Amino acid sequence: MTDTWGIPGPAFLALYLGLALIPLAVNQLRLFRLRTGPRTTAPLTNGYQVAALAGGIERVADTVLAAMLEREQVRIDSVGRLYITPARPADALGLAAATAIGSRAPTQPSSLREVLAADPAMAALLGELSGAGLFVDEAKRHRAWLGTAAAYVPLLVFGLVRLAAGGTRGKPMVVLAILIVAVTGLAVAAVLASTPKPARVTSAGDRALDATRADRSLLHGAAADVALYGLSAYPDREIRKVLVSARGSGDHGPGWAVRVGRSSRGIGSSYGGASSCGVCSCGGGGSSCGGGGGGCGG
Repeated sequence: MTDTWGIPGPAFLALYLGLALIPLAVNQLRLFRLRTGPRTTAPLTNGYQVAALAGGIERVADTVLAAMLEREQVRIDSVGRLYITPARPADALGLAAATAIGSRAPTQPSSLREVLAADPAMAALLGELSGAGLFVDEAKRHRAWLGTAAAYVPLLVFGLVRLAAGGTRGKPMVVLAILIVAVTGLAVAAVLASTPKPARVTSAGDRALDATRADRSLLHGAAADVALYGLSAYPDREIRKVLVSARGSGDHGPGWAVRVGRSSRGIGSSYGGASSCGVCSCGGGGSSCGGGGGGCGG
């Protein structure tokens, strides 16, 4: 009995298996390049980039809030409600936060995170980092997986035609049928893998972040601590306690407002001591400053 298409069964199976592995191997090479990023990158230029690399979208939102608190552009009360002040931020994310806080009474840090996550300025920040190779480019990753799935379509057709041709000649086709099922599974898996994923830092992004941690000249103030290490690193103890406890809390009753003054501690401050006199409790009647002397300016 002659071989189908003049190709012996074992030789065709080896050829088919090799063709099935090629799209997967090419895709893995593309993904590896996306995950590693460029060998050399430009230095980071602002704290929001640092925050995005260190903790993603939520960290950026927390850094925006920390910067606004530090510059007295927003106040926060004892239960985590945010109140806008006359001072206005100059950057796009800060302006988006100020607009959200001013239009919602009251606003919680958790809801501010949601607002900033959906803001075009946040998408622009992530796009900038992806374009620089510091975040995995999700559009390219999506296309890579869909391209892999598409590459399996002609291979499936090729296998099915061979299966039909061999079946009509009474050839044993069990192994080829198993390979066709496996290729179908690979195609489906590739389509599923193409679904969007949260932004992920590349190896180049990790190196850029490590360089910023080693050289803090780019960063300063409370926003720098939050950008690198989160709200639990906010230098002022009273505000840190409120921020951390209010991160996922809802609205509560009226509380005392806290505001960072110009004397608040910055980078490298001790977190264990008493809070600075920049935190003022301004409740209904009188006002005090951190439990010591000094008023709140009213």
